[in-house]
Amino acid sequence: MVQPASREGRIAIPALHRVLLDLLRENERPIGAYTLVRMLSEKLKRGVSPPTLYQALSRLIQQGLVVRVERRDCYIATRHPGIASTRLFLICGHCDAVEEKLAPQLDVQLAEEAQASGFKIARNDVEVEGPCRCCADQVELSASHPSQTETCSPRRHRRLACSS
Repeated sequence: MVQPASREGRIAIPALHRVLLDLLRENERPIGAYTLVRMLSEKLKRGVSPPTLYQALSRLIQQGLVVRVERRDCYIATRHPGIASTRLFLICGHCDAVEEKLAPQLDVQLAEEAQASGFKIARNDVEVEGPCRCCADQVELSASHPSQTETCSPRRHRRLACSS
């Protein structure tokens, strides 16, 4: 993971990258690349090409500020910038919520397994899919009290409904 470049511990970010990072931080959910192109173009009041977007995303990912959720092909601003630890993404297969957690206990195990195989880890994010607590509770509730079933609140989760 790239460490901050300046003496104050801050990363120097070009204006386009800053606007992109702000858009990702403002949203409650991961966002697909084509949606980001549209949003960035609207925000900057000029057209932004996909290669320009991907270059900016690549730079922000290298700086540890943005993460790509591979399973959904979306991007999010990380909640833990600059921390070199395994990131665990819990992805709900029912409501598409995602929760980002740090999993330092996996670092040691992954490093040992990789070393035993002569493998060099380049990236160690882990994406796990299953029902979130809210959806699991709703499934349990609907089985016992069908009339009391509600849907998961989007405010409880960062959404993964990517509209690329």
